[in-house]
Amino acid sequence: MNKIFPIPYVQGEHEARARLFFRLPMDFKLNENSFRHAEQVIFLCYTNRSGSNYLSELLSHVTSYKTLGEFFNYDNFMQLFDNKEKNIEEYLFEILKHCKLENKIPVFKISWDQLFFLTKIGYIGKIIINPTFIHLRRRDVLSQVASFYRALKNNKWVELEHNKKNSEEEKITFENLYSYIDIDYIYHCNSMFDKYFNYFSFNPQRLIYEDLPFVNQTDFIEKIAQKLSGKEMKVDNIKVSIKKQSTAHDADNIQAIKNELKHRFFI
Repeated sequence: MNKIFPIPYVQGEHEARARLFFRLPMDFKLNENSFRHAEQVIFLCYTNRSGSNYLSELLSHVTSYKTLGEFFNYDNFMQLFDNKEKNIEEYLFEILKHCKLENKIPVFKISWDQLFFLTKIGYIGKIIINPTFIHLRRRDVLSQVASFYRALKNNKWVELEHNKKNSEEEKITFENLYSYIDIDYIYHCNSMFDKYFNYFSFNPQRLIYEDLPFVNQTDFIEKIAQKLSGKEMKVDNIKVSIKKQSTAHDADNIQAIKNELKHRFFI
């Protein structure tokens, strides 16, 4: 259990790997004098299969935004620093400097454990003083878990508009997948986001995947960007390459999850 952070939590994989990779002690803090404070940064808080890739693509059409995806995933910095001196300050500060030179507002996807880690080392709160948050979640968690297993089995994490493959590849056989663990984890992740927002008195823009528009998206993104930035924001004509997650066989897949839950818990 982590005792340094004000919200009790167990260190996640991203934090553990980052600490190991950069050789960071538990009490490590970023040097506040190494970088001038960032004026605005947007964090898209997500769980797997919550629609974050689609929403990120919509936000990329805001001309003042620079969407940077899952920048804080450990595999990204491991790839960047391959055979180079490992410096976490260089990794975290350079992207802010680059966005500032471009006069862009960075938009990062972030998991709850990455959020806790970056706050603990001072990146959020000391360097990024007034972060803006979007909290995206799904109303239908069973469908989210079914989508997760489908992506895991087919190794296809993004639904592309030009992909016309037969939907039969989407069908899953649920065999001892322990879906109750993933259902519980999704609720856990969202509750950790909520604890963070409540403790630090942040008021995130809360969005539901099922309410995202998949046609006529421009008006929607203009309103979201205005709420996030406090002013009217220019949005380019939206042309998305990502489509809504396939629902092929969802009824069968969700029923398989329900059957598994009944079998395991006799409900």
